[in-house]
Amino acid sequence: MSEQTPTTTASRPTLPLIALDGAVVFPYTVVSLPLDDDTEPVADAALKDNRLVLLVARRSDADADAPLDMQLHRIGTMARIEQAGTL
Repeated sequence: MSEQTPTTTASRPTLPLIALDGAVVFPYTVVSLPLDDDTEPVADAALKDNRLVLLVARRSDADADAPLDMQLHRIGTMARIEQAGTL
């Protein structure tokens, strides 16, 4: 008699990514982040739709010509954008 192994298909949320240069954000902290022209629309859309984003620090030794996933650390922080502004 063969036993069936239950399979789980845990769904992974799809989150917008914001790559951070020179910053690490920890859970349950409030930080101000300077955003460049590429990441500002991501943050604005997340704020408008009340969505979480994934904040991941860029590796300091990363090659700028490498694919983005090779430039980033493997662990990040899910965050909620509470406020946006321009300086």
